[in-house]
Amino acid sequence: MTIRARLLLWPLVAFAALGILWLLRKPEKPGASVRAGTSFREDAPVTAATPEGRGTRTASGGTEPERTRASGERRGRVRVTDVSGRPLARSRIKAAISTDYFQTHEVVELETDGDGNCGSEWPEGAWIVLNVWSDGMAPQAVTLTAPGPLAVRLAPGTGLAGTAASASGAPLVHARLRLEPILPETNMTNRVLSRLSLVDAEVTTDSRGGFDCHTLRNVDYRVVFVDRPGTPGMILRAADVKAGRVALRTPW
Repeated sequence: MTIRARLLLWPLVAFAALGILWLLRKPEKPGASVRAGTSFREDAPVTAATPEGRGTRTASGGTEPERTRASGERRGRVRVTDVSGRPLARSRIKAAISTDYFQTHEVVELETDGDGNCGSEWPEGAWIVLNVWSDGMAPQAVTLTAPGPLAVRLAPGTGLAGTAASASGAPLVHARLRLEPILPETNMTNRVLSRLSLVDAEVTTDSRGGFDCHTLRNVDYRVVFVDRPGTPGMILRAADVKAGRVALRTPW
């Protein structure tokens, strides 16, 4: 075989060898690939999914579709206990989740299990404001700006005993009262919570117009008369809450 013939033959041999190696390669298992740089942890922070169709802000100022952010979502947990560490079952959690510094946000409601734990999912990089509430405990607000499991310890709530009467002094019998906190908007957490229509307590008066509750914080409250829609509410001052007793007299 001449030198020229050998030179022409070598590319054909190399191409055939590559073809054989390609045919003998080990096939990948479906779903086995993982995006580079993505990590998954069982103990990652409690999360809540964002609305379908929303995008994340990119470095160029545009947005990328929601589906490309799925690998950045993490699953974790919130654990709620009292100050002694006793788990608080059936604690309620209202979470506001935002990926644009709360220009917009999604609201998700969660509940702990019998051991005081609950889990969900939220996108990595999101800011989350949580309002955590349990029977007999003062609600607590928590703001998360970084991933990580969250432990919340609730202190006993402020107790309030009172009476409700009409302008003429007649007791409001079996009336439903809703107590909505009025939070001072001096920080971002309170400003976000003010948009969530929080209710710290809902009570029903007895046959003499009396009521009591034990889940309040030391702030002003708006008292809404649920059975009388459209009637003006009343403002309950933090000083009265702290004193633990109040006599409500409606303007009607």
